[in-house]
Amino acid sequence: GATFASSELAGTVWVADFVFLGCTESCPMLTTRMSKLQRGLAEEEGKRGGLLPVRLVSFTVDPLNDTTARLQEYATRWGADPKRWAFATGTTTDIQHVVADGFKVAYGKTDDGAGAFEIMHGNWFVLVDGDGTIRGYYSTDRPEEMASLTADVLRLASKLPRQPRP
Repeated sequence: GATFASSELAGTVWVADFVFLGCTESCPMLTTRMSKLQRGLAEEEGKRGGLLPVRLVSFTVDPLNDTTARLQEYATRWGADPKRWAFATGTTTDIQHVVADGFKVAYGKTDDGAGAFEIMHGNWFVLVDGDGTIRGYYSTDRPEEMASLTADVLRLASKLPRQPRP
């Protein structure tokens, strides 16, 4: 429910994905993969003895229905560590700007003809470096790309200062 600004990501490596809570197919898979990444980062921190400067951000592509309260419940259900993994929303215009214009990920609503709709969005994780530059797109449908993402996150994070454990 707190305000989240891109300035909170400055100087960190971060991974973005795009989900909506009414999705029953690809979004749970995306969230499962993000949860696995979160666990892997925690394990790596245990080995390295310090907090890695890595954040995870899931952007809702359905801001009209995915309220902050619903996003908080979803985050809790998936075990998201709020110090590591944020769920971001905004106006429809903001989301359009971030997802389609900023990340260049396909985004839009399609009518299924029965009064319901589907939201098109990519099944990608996007890796952003400590300077805010997009470093890669990783298909969540391909295990080898998920392995590459983890390696790339750790490589980029190793170039940034770690934080001591509290």
